[in-house]
Amino acid sequence: MVLVLVLAASAVAAIVIRTDASRAGPPPPIYYFTYFSSTHPTAGRPFTAVLVTHNLDTGSLPWKLTCSASLRGHHIVPHVQEFGPGSDSVTDTRSCTLYVPRRTAGKALSVTFSASDPSGHSSGNTKGWRILGHS
Repeated sequence: MVLVLVLAASAVAAIVIRTDASRAGPPPPIYYFTYFSSTHPTAGRPFTAVLVTHNLDTGSLPWKLTCSASLRGHHIVPHVQEFGPGSDSVTDTRSCTLYVPRRTAGKALSVTFSASDPSGHSSGNTKGWRILGHS
């Protein structure tokens, strides 16, 4: 890939040519796109709390998604599922799903995720929901 930039200031112009071989410095940042559930969890049912998508066209490195969940101060074990590259071969999506225990309606659920790669680029966030009763 060759990138040509022409910079003009008053009467002076400069041309900068950059190829992949001339790239110096750290790799481009890894971008993670986070989609938290817009629905509330329901007691006694599975709940997908967050989907995290990584753009594979940004010089992708292997990445990892970890999540943790707590309910009333107790740890709940979430399950991370990897979907792999999508049909567009540009994105890699993973989810964090957990089973919401019965008899927890009205309680607060908190889920924290962290997405990272071996070079130290990371993204993370925490979100909370109020649990609905089972209908």
